[in-house]
Amino acid sequence: MPKKRQREYQLGDYWLSRDPKSGNWCRTWFDGTQRQTRRASLATEDFERAKALFDDWWIERHSPSEQPGEKVELAEVLNIYFKEHARPWASEDQAATAIGHAADFFQNDSVTAAVGRTTEYIEHRRAAGWKDTTIGRELSVFNAAGNYAVKRPKGAVLQAFRPFSTDGLADSTEDKPPRGAPASLDMMARAIDAISKRDGHLFLFTMLTINTLCRPGAALELVLDDHQVDLENGLVGLNPKGRTQTKKYRPILPMTESLRPWLATAMQATPRRERFVMRWIKRHEEWRPVACVKTGIRGLRKDGKLPADFTAYSFRHGLARELRRRGVPKDQVEYQLGHRRLSTTDIYAPYEPSFNGEARDALDGILADLDKLTDRSLLRPIAPVALDLRRKEGVRLA
Repeated sequence: MPKKRQREYQLGDYWLSRDPKSGNWCRTWFDGTQRQTRRASLATEDFERAKALFDDWWIERHSPSEQPGEKVELAEVLNIYFKEHARPWASEDQAATAIGHAADFFQNDSVTAAVGRTTEYIEHRRAAGWKDTTIGRELSVFNAAGNYAVKRPKGAVLQAFRPFSTDGLADSTEDKPPRGAPASLDMMARAIDAISKRDGHLFLFTMLTINTLCRPGAALELVLDDHQVDLENGLVGLNPKGRTQTKKYRPILPMTESLRPWLATAMQATPRRERFVMRWIKRHEEWRPVACVKTGIRGLRKDGKLPADFTAYSFRHGLARELRRRGVPKDQVEYQLGHRRLSTTDIYAPYEPSFNGEARDALDGILADLDKLTDRSLLRPIAPVALDLRRKEGVRLA
């Protein structure tokens, strides 16, 4: 057998290599009977495209049957999970990133061997500078893939799965100060009035944040579909379909009356499965989801004369204080913030009319008070035509 070289990507006894003549990526293997390396072209020079085609071929060819963990490679389990389950949903990017790190570290390890190296993996990721919260999310992807392999609708891949342990990872809430100084109502009003008309996405982000107290990531990932926006029952689900819950819990919240017209307008004017916080890119004449608002918040700090520690989290932390100041019970504030989870027996609790009602009503009162402090209306939504993602127009604020 020829001397083993560093391979770009490998599944079992097959790997990717380039055709020296065409430059296309090929599915490559060693033919033991003929004692030579063989290639089958994937007809693409793009590595990511070649990986996807290779993964599809591998899954289709093997149609793996139920096997013990020591006989199935972790890479195979992760690829099946990504192709068949994670890819259509909002968790796709998170899963793809975690799977890439697993491929680099575990390579051809079996599921059983990889689970046995969990502590080693954690230390490896820490040494690379990653926080325990990020490592915990990666392990949750591995565990989701293992569980899927046991319960796979097209035929189980694993007989059983012993999960990757998160023991030893720091609790993300332990001794951790708030991210961003809590803002007063006056500071929030100044921030809102500092948002320019061209930054409509920042205004929508702020409206969603102050009506729900959600974390910035949850606001940016909220999708306009019936799973997350339930106008009939007046609920906002902060966890997108297909995303695994993490320590930063994303609850189902009662919809404030202040937020309802904004979401109703967006649902009417926007194609389904688009995100609520979108930005018009004039150069490309298209709408795109917003990945981060840090640049926009920096602009608000300057234009609104806000303190240096004012961040996207300042709305959330300031409003949490305001809710407590207005007498909202601690357990309702904790649930609103995602610091408290529902138990299995409480799974349908959000459908009760009074669920987290004091927090919801207090937020409506806060919005009414904020509306008196701002130059622009917080209670009148943007006209539907301005939110229509099918039109070649920028955002127009009311």
